[in-house]
Amino acid sequence: MGEISFPIGPSLSDAIRLALQAKLAVGVVGPHGIGKSELLGQVADDLSLEYIVRDLSLMEPVDLVGLPVMKGNSTKFLPPSFLPTSGSGLLVMEELNRAPRHVITPCLQLLTARTLNDYNLPADWQIAAAWNEGEEYQVFELDPAMRSRFVILYAYADPKEWIKWATSRGVSSTLLSFIENSPKVFSDPSANPRAWYKVSKLLEAYEKSEFASKDSVLLAAVSGCVGVTWAKSFLKYYFKQEKPLKAAEILTEFDQHRASFQFWISRCRLDLAKSSMKNLQNHLEKQSNFDEMTKAKEQRANVAAFLSLLPADFRKEFSRWEKSRGYSKAKTGIKDAI
Repeated sequence: MGEISFPIGPSLSDAIRLALQAKLAVGVVGPHGIGKSELLGQVADDLSLEYIVRDLSLMEPVDLVGLPVMKGNSTKFLPPSFLPTSGSGLLVMEELNRAPRHVITPCLQLLTARTLNDYNLPADWQIAAAWNEGEEYQVFELDPAMRSRFVILYAYADPKEWIKWATSRGVSSTLLSFIENSPKVFSDPSANPRAWYKVSKLLEAYEKSEFASKDSVLLAAVSGCVGVTWAKSFLKYYFKQEKPLKAAEILTEFDQHRASFQFWISRCRLDLAKSSMKNLQNHLEKQSNFDEMTKAKEQRANVAAFLSLLPADFRKEFSRWEKSRGYSKAKTGIKDAI
C-alpha cells in the first residue's frame, strides 16, 4: 500500500508526540506483540501525562456512553468512572477493530466532538488507539470515516531497537546475542518481541528451578512462545550444542541458525564452519539438488548468506569446488559472497 513504517522506538515515539502536540488523535497500527501499547504508555510517561487504556473488544455500548438516569423531566447520561474529568493525559483505545460495531460507533463522536452524550473530554486530554491489521487477524475493517479521525502511524519491530529496550529490562544476554545475530527473526509473527520476552522470563525461572537439568521441559515451554523451529535453534545456541549445520538447515532455515553460525566464527570454531560447508557441498554434488537450489530464490539467498559469513579462505575453497563441478556460471551465490 506504500505506507511509511516506523520501527518501534524513538522515531515512532517522535511521530506520536508530533501528532499529540498538534492535538490530533493518533492510531498506531502493526503486527501483534511488537510493543505498540507499551510505546504509547512510554510517550505518555515522557510527557508527564496521565495514562488510561481500555480494551474496546471487552465493552458493551453502555460501558462507554454511560447509563441514562432521570433528572427532573429529562434524561441525563452518567459517564463511566474511567473517563477523565480533569488534568491532562492520554486516553488509549485498544483493539478498536475487534470491538462490536455498536461500540465502535460512539467512538466517532468522542473523536470528532470530544463528547459522549453528556460527557466532555477535558481539553488537555488526547486520544490514541492501537490495532492490528491483516487477513491473519479476526478483525473488522475500519471504514474510511473512522480511519480519517486518526493520524495513522504504521509500526514494525526492529531487532536493534528491541535489544536496546530489552537490555534495560534485564533480558538474558544470551538471548539478546541470539536476536542480534538473527536479523530476520521478527519477520516470523510467532517469534515477535513479546514472545521472546516471555522466553527470557522462562529462562530466568528455568535456571532457578528443579527443571534445570531437563532440556526437554525448556524446549516444550519455549516452543509454546516462539514455535518449534525457533525454539530448537535458540536452545542449540543457549546450550552450546555445537553440531555442524545440515544442508537442509542452510538451504531452508539459515536465518534461524545464523546466530549460532556467527557465534562459531567469532570463537574460531572453524571445524564446525568447515563441516557445515562440506555438508552443503555433499548435498549439492547431486545435480538435481543443485538444480533445485538454483531455481529456488530463498535457497539461493540462504546459500549466499551462509557463504558471506565464511572466512575468506573457505569461500575461495568453495569457489574452487564450484568450478570443479562446472557450476561456476550457475549463480550459487559465491560471487556475491566473495
